Amino acid sequence: MATPESFFYSMARNLVSCVFDTVYRMETHGASGVPRRGPFIIAVNHASLLDPPVVGFAVPRPLYFMARRTLFKSRGARWLFPKLNGIPIDREGADTGALKKALTVLRRGDGLLFFPEGTRTRDGNLNAAKPGIGMVACRTRAPVVPTRIFGTYDAWGTHTRVPLFVSEFTVVFGRPLSVDQYDPGKGCKDRYQIAADRIMGAIGDLSLPVETAT
Repeated sequence: MATPESFFYSMARNLVSCVFDTVYRMETHGASGVPRRGPFIIAVNHASLLDPPVVGFAVPRPLYFMARRTLFKSRGARWLFPKLNGIPIDREGADTGALKKALTVLRRGDGLLFFPEGTRTRDGNLNAAKPGIGMVACRTRAPVVPTRIFGTYDAWGTHTRVPLFVSEFTVVFGRPLSVDQYDPGKGCKDRYQIAADRIMGAIGDLSLPVETAT
């Protein structure tokens, strides 16, 4: 029997599917590389409020995701977001409680959506990564799937008050990074920041497929 959380998550996926089928055009590339079992982290650039549903729809497995605590202010949001696998996080300073919840998600074998930049881009370009993604990845040793979204900034970036129904979305998944590829080792100074920079670098290396870009 499905849990309430899985039921609401499934309903949300169906709703997103209806919206994309009627309003937007969406393509995914490399989704077959997302681990089918065990813990994993989807590390993706953050350009729009549309990013969580876009990635959640593109990944075949359920994902937990970090969302700024201010989104949980209303009673309805506090009820709904946890049922959609949302984890509130305080972006001002290190939110150890939220990071512990992220560690728990991975240690029990689930998938986690993580925005290494911490907040949405202001100009559509990639920002530097914060060390949080490095800490979570290094401490869990989970494979990290670098992912890049194209099109959501044009549809609903920080420069627009409401979403524009004119964009095509493309989600590109890179090959999963093993712990040896992102973790410089326990004795390394600035270990978590270095890991975060390596993960962000892998995101930056992703580009639109030629047939999509032309």
